Amino acid sequence: MLRTDMHSSIEPRNGGCEPRVLCEEVPVDRTI
Repeated sequence: MLRTDMHSSIEPRNGGCEPRVLCEEVPVDRTI
């Protein structure tokens, strides 16, 4: 469930970025 939500948020927001942390430079601790 968390993986699907992340993919949906990272795909349209970053445009092809898998790890939102690397794309938005945010700590995984904050995402989860």
